[in-house]
Order: sequence, then structure tokens, then C-alpha cells
Amino acid sequence: MKRFEELTRLGRIRRCKKIIEEGLVFYDLKIKSLSFLEEATNIFYKLVDENNNKYAIKIYQELSSNLDDALTEIYFLNEIASHTDIIVPKAYASKTGEFVTVIESQYDTIPKRMAVYEWMDGKDIDEKEEIEHFEKIGAMMATMHQYSKSLQVPAHIKAKKIDKVLYFAGDDYYYKMPKHQDKINSRYIKLMDFVIPYLDKRLIKLYDEDTYLIHGDMNPFNIKYHKDEIRLLDFEDTAMATATHDIGIFLFSYQYEKNYESYKEAFLKSYRSILDVDIKEDDIELVMMARHVNFLNYILE
Repeated sequence: MKRFEELTRLGRIRRCKKIIEEGLVFYDLKIKSLSFLEEATNIFYKLVDENNNKYAIKIYQELSSNLDDALTEIYFLNEIASHTDIIVPKAYASKTGEFVTVIESQYDTIPKRMAVYEWMDGKDIDEKEEIEHFEKIGAMMATMHQYSKSLQVPAHIKAKKIDKVLYFAGDDYYYKMPKHQDKINSRYIKLMDFVIPYLDKRLIKLYDEDTYLIHGDMNPFNIKYHKDEIRLLDFEDTAMATATHDIGIFLFSYQYEKNYESYKEAFLKSYRSILDVDIKEDDIELVMMARHVNFLNYILE
């Protein structure tokens, strides 16, 4: 089974490379080299052009996002790059000025979405965190929220909302599907049947707070550091939500670390030094719990 899964993965990676080569006809880029980087939620490649300029290319997977999500991502990314000092990847436009290209490919029955970004150097912050990093990240998030609060989002941007547990495009109740029943038991199903509606009722109440565009997935793998600078990438989960959501989603990644309380204190103190908002501990815990339940469902698929 593992051998079959690996062959399937390699086949998918090869097909995506072919799809990228088809899609690059829409860009003023000539390939010197095109190499696979990683497969996570999406598939990434590194492109070096004939002038040795480097780019990151993303092929979107259909499981967790749609075209509206991609357009929201690029819009917010460009706004942050243009109006704040936060360092983020710069989206690279096609010949027609589009930042998301939809490719009708001979290598896939489903049209694939592709985006190109100018390369951004940086190393993962994961497992290298220090208190000063949390101070910088708190300030970075608050700066982003401060700008976003004043942003008039154009009507053509259809941002998703995080007002329920299962909010990703394409999300379904995977734990109820027959194909996954060999991985779970009746107790798991009963627990999920109870907790998802319960959390949904509580999450919607957060929308009594101000809502605006947030990053939506600030985790250790989307935060880089380079020459003492903190850099932020992967805006695909950008959503219309509350500051509490971004904060809870970020802290979710650290809740089981032995230094969690110190990390949280440094982060929140720095955040509030820029944007003094009332952030309730219970609401942060609510967002973290919803994130956990979302993953328990999503991981099955």
C-alpha cells in the first residue's frame, strides 16, 4: 500500500510539472530549471529563469480552496505588500495582468489553478522559536490587522468566513463517509456529531466583533526568518473573520509546548502594544478547539 501511495504521489508531481509548463506560456518567463519543492495542502515548484531570477510556483489542490479563495489570497497579499512593512512574497502577474491562471490541461480532467510568486528567502521558524520571535510575530499580526480594519474590500472579492468548524471550500463531514469507517469508531462519530454543532453555535457569536480580512493560517511553517527579519507567506486561508481567529489559530500550534504560557504572554503583549483590543481567553480557547475538530475531520480525507 505504501509503495502504491508513493507511486501515486510521484505521478501527481510529474503531472503538475507538465501542467506548469503548459501554464507558463501565459507568463513572460523562460525556464532555465523547474524543480519540485514540496507537497502540502498545495504543490510547489521552484523556477529559475534564463536571467537566474527565482520564483515559487503553486498548483492549487481542489480539496480545500476554490478560485474565490485564490483571488482573495492574492488581493490581500498585494495590499499587505503595498501598504505595510510586513515582508511577504510578491505575486507575479501573467501577460494579461492576472495573478491566478486557470489551466485547461491535457494532463488532468479538472482545470488547475496556478500562481507565481517572486522568490522570498527564509528559513522555517519551526522548532527555532525564541521569545523575541513571538514579540515580532505579535507586532506583525497587529500591524496586519490594523491595516485590514481600514480596508474597503472590493465587491468582486468573495472572502470565506470562519464562522463554523468546517469552513474550507469543499469541506464535508468526512467522518460520516463509509470509506473512512475503518479508521474510526462509533464513539468518534458520536463525539463529532455533538461537538461540531456546539462549536458552530459559539463561533457565530464571535461575529458580533469587528470582522475584516485576516491571514487565517499563521503557523510555524508559514512564518520564515531571514537575517533577523520575520517574514510571512501562504495567504491561501485569508478569510473575513475576527482578530481572535488569527490569534487562536496561531497559538494552536504552540499549545502543547512547555513554554506556551511565556510564548503567549510575549505575543499578546506585543500585539496589544500596537492594537489594543479586548481578546478574551475563552474565545481564544474556542477557536483552538474548533481548529482541532476541523483537523480531526479533514485528516481523514
